[in-house]
Amino acid sequence: RENKLLNADVNGSLNIIKKVIPDVFDQGIKGLPFNPVVVDPLRMTRLSDL
Repeated sequence: RENKLLNADVNGSLNIIKKVIPDVFDQGIKGLPFNPVVVDPLRMTRLSDL
């Protein structure tokens, strides 16, 4: 293992992922099961417009 400096939030997220899917890093992460959406609280948009 290499010594890398990680933000505590990133480190915590990786630990949660490893608990849920123990061999996730052995298999590799091929993609996300969802499409990220940018939320702009200053712009009013209906969800049906997305």
